[in-house]
Amino acid sequence: MTITSVRPLVITVSERGDWVFVEVEVDDGIVGTGEASQSNDDLATVRALTEIGEQLIGGDAAHIDRLMATPALSQRHRVARTAASAIEQALWDIRATSLGLPLYQLLGGGLQDTIPLYANLNRAGGDRTPTAFAALAERAADDGFRAVKLAPFDEVAAATRSRSGSHAAWMAGVARVAAVRTAIGPAVQLAVDCHGRFDEADAIRVAAALEPLAIEVAVERDDPGQGRLVIFQGMAQQVFGDRADRPLVRHDQRTRRAALLQALEADANALMEAGAALTRGKLEALEPLH
Repeated sequence: MTITSVRPLVITVSERGDWVFVEVEVDDGIVGTGEASQSNDDLATVRALTEIGEQLIGGDAAHIDRLMATPALSQRHRVARTAASAIEQALWDIRATSLGLPLYQLLGGGLQDTIPLYANLNRAGGDRTPTAFAALAERAADDGFRAVKLAPFDEVAAATRSRSGSHAAWMAGVARVAAVRTAIGPAVQLAVDCHGRFDEADAIRVAAALEPLAIEVAVERDDPGQGRLVIFQGMAQQVFGDRADRPLVRHDQRTRRAALLQALEADANALMEAGAALTRGKLEALEPLH
């Protein structure tokens, strides 16, 4: 299976961002696809994919580990790792297609027969008012989605922001969440993505404000030198007490397996979504979970 082309693709989603993919084609016509979104620099990622592709032409797509060990795919910064992840995904896609199998069967088989989907309200439009979020959520529910997610805390950015009281920066986000819950009713699940904007004190305040809205919460915080950190031991208890119906969900954007292990050892999350698109691929993301 000789690699004949590597093609980056940029798909415009909305004014809030694009999706980046790569297609790797081999000489028997099979095309594998991988995603390279959310590197923080789409243009640099496309350039990296183009440069990597030039070095992969003529290589054997069957030797995934050998290709991933080449210098072009071994750099450690975020753009390079995102590009490498996309290439690795595409190579596994080729492998599975050539064998006539779904990829999950090559990775040990499935744990369940169906996978629930949620509607990401953030990507649907530019109007950030509570009314607009509510309308998007209602449309998603009407379309059959049984879960929706939004990232509502636009105002939580500057270090000088107001953190408490009637002018707290996060209150606008809570208003958006409340409008969505009213629109979709109690039967549709509601998830809130905090995008790593809160420190521990903010997270406790915001979690308390969101608690009556029956949500699943993704809470992250930034820590210099460590990437985005999970809410550590004791904090889940601090935020939600013994209420097991309010799980903390970790959408992990760490790019190294050691950091993934650190998050797992903290044991403060009900679920973890390992970011395979940022870790040089599926296998490096899955390894710490075994």
